[in-house]
Amino acid sequence: MYQSLGKIYQQRKDWLKAIDEFNKAIELNPRDVDSYFQLSQSYYSLGMMNEAAQAAQATLSLRPNHLRSLLFLALYFKSKKDIKESLVYLEKAQQMYPLNRQVRLEYADTLVTAEDYERAIQIYQQLLAEMPENPQVYNKLGLVYFYLDDYPKAIEYLEQEVSLQESADSYFLLGAAYGKLERYPEAVNHLKKYMIYAPAQDPRRQRAEGALKYYESQIK
Repeated sequence: MYQSLGKIYQQRKDWLKAIDEFNKAIELNPRDVDSYFQLSQSYYSLGMMNEAAQAAQATLSLRPNHLRSLLFLALYFKSKKDIKESLVYLEKAQQMYPLNRQVRLEYADTLVTAEDYERAIQIYQQLLAEMPENPQVYNKLGLVYFYLDDYPKAIEYLEQEVSLQESADSYFLLGAAYGKLERYPEAVNHLKKYMIYAPAQDPRRQRAEGALKYYESQIK
């Protein structure tokens, strides 16, 4: 009963009442996995991140393979810049759900944050083989190679991405990558596309305008 009431309050976005009901459910049944997890989500919705993490860890103490709690804690520690701890939860998730693409994608993204680019590339390449029409994976590979200053490779993947889906971010990166290679006509072309697709308040607009003027001046 208490858990059902908690979920009703969640639907109404009355998070404090939801928390109260889930705590009552847990008092009645200290092994109520779902109530612990719903408690963590209610705390999260109130921005009470430490309490949310504690409830997620309680969920895992009862059910170590609870995927949503593993992912939540990975993101929680990532938000606190504790990348090492974030990777611990993602590695557990990977061991338990080796075919889950969401887990593998988040793991690769966190490896990029840890600057472990080679391992991240391996995972992205595996995902790309499984999802060859997914623009997100091309974007992530393009970004990694851009970070590695491998501009030809970055261009290869980012061009693949924008052929599948227009992206202001990727047009900006393509303009920068072509500029680094002194391929100014392509740089101009992509920065002009960036200017079309980027929001008016995008903080990179001023940089893009300056780069565009410079690249145009270099075209004979």
